[in-house]
Amino acid sequence: MEKSDKADKKKGAEEVKASMVESQVNMLTEIQSLFLALVTKKQSAGKFDHKSFIRAIKKGNALFDNDEHHDSHEYVNWLLDDIHENYIKARAEKPDPSSSYGPRESFVSDYFEGKLENTFMCLTCEKTKKR
Repeated sequence: MEKSDKADKKKGAEEVKASMVESQVNMLTEIQSLFLALVTKKQSAGKFDHKSFIRAIKKGNALFDNDEHHDSHEYVNWLLDDIHENYIKARAEKPDPSSSYGPRESFVSDYFEGKLENTFMCLTCEKTKKR
């Protein structure tokens, strides 16, 4: 592989990374604007210009870049996963020795991570088994 090909690939990867960071910053800025508008609103009813918020969502994830119906839990799952992954990447690039988090942990995992447990019950003997 020639040096120019490697340089082009490296430049392309840096552009993709910069675009992802910009997308994340835009999404967090839009969420901040949304909450600020809700908190500072004096009336119990009113309107909020949601177009920039929707654009930030569509730019951040191709899954939402359409006019199909999406449930709020899909959005929240994506948002929390995205924040968690970006936090881990940023910490890997610039480690903080005072951090109490492990290599795959963040404040998102502290508050939102859970454990799924399935319980099976025999209809004949009513014994249960958990996994």
